[in-house]
Amino acid sequence: MRFINQNVLATYHPVICLLYYVIVLTTTMFTTNPIVRGISLFGALVACLLTIDRNRLVKNIRLAIGVCLVSAISNFLLVHSGKTELFNWSVELFGKVFNYSFTWEALFYGFSFGIMMAAVLLWFQTINEVLSSDKIVFLFGRWAPKIALVISMVMRFIPLFQKQLLTIQSAQKGLGVTVTDNKKQQMLHGKDTFNSLLSWALENAIDTSDSMNARGFGLKNRTNFTIYQFRRRDIWFLSLVIGLMMATLYFINNQTFSFYYYPRLRQMVEPIEGAIGYLTISLLMLVPLLVELKERVKWHYLKSKI
Repeated sequence: MRFINQNVLATYHPVICLLYYVIVLTTTMFTTNPIVRGISLFGALVACLLTIDRNRLVKNIRLAIGVCLVSAISNFLLVHSGKTELFNWSVELFGKVFNYSFTWEALFYGFSFGIMMAAVLLWFQTINEVLSSDKIVFLFGRWAPKIALVISMVMRFIPLFQKQLLTIQSAQKGLGVTVTDNKKQQMLHGKDTFNSLLSWALENAIDTSDSMNARGFGLKNRTNFTIYQFRRRDIWFLSLVIGLMMATLYFINNQTFSFYYYPRLRQMVEPIEGAIGYLTISLLMLVPLLVELKERVKWHYLKSKI
């Protein structure tokens, strides 16, 4: 069940949607500030809430929590930099004593890095919903037709794999193939399922490639039909994205989001400038929610005029 009936962000022009995701992902991946990373993760969760169903949202939240915990624990165990020591562990090897300090800074950096990875994973989940395979072909088909075809096939085949896997399993049940507790039989059953799925995937990929070649996809003089046109609402959306991007670049250039993890956690920025910078980042990350609210307000206004 979806939380809304339509993905509003997907109704805007693909070029603007691609520009928005490039800005969001670049800001998330190249910023070390934990507050900015946290805001990006919150924005990605809101975007997932607006674009994917409840079951996938719950799985994504579990994935985000797992990524944060694994990153925090691994960095805490492997990195021993930092001044705030939580505890110390000494071990004697080959006649020498090695001391390892486990610090709060290493734990916090690992957790912050996990937040960044979780945010990027969730943003890519929403990209898969907003930029469908036909939009990928529209965006890159003229400049890099082969790459566009491969990307669109990958994005399309992932959900098709899942659907075909359920079909194969249902067919096997219909034929009386049951899975027992015997590990050897389970492995043989999994191998047969994988072989069937792989054969289907290869045949489907070859059919798609032959079909696209037969239609002249990628030829120089081939004309393209598109249903995507720039409208007035796209110009408004583009102005909003560019405005927030310029404001974000201004604060990044002023090192408003600079944050240091080692040897101690510290951030050197004026409180007022920092608050305005974080407000700007919040607006940038919550653009999917803003366009959703705008469409809902417009809908209720037009409905009240009837």
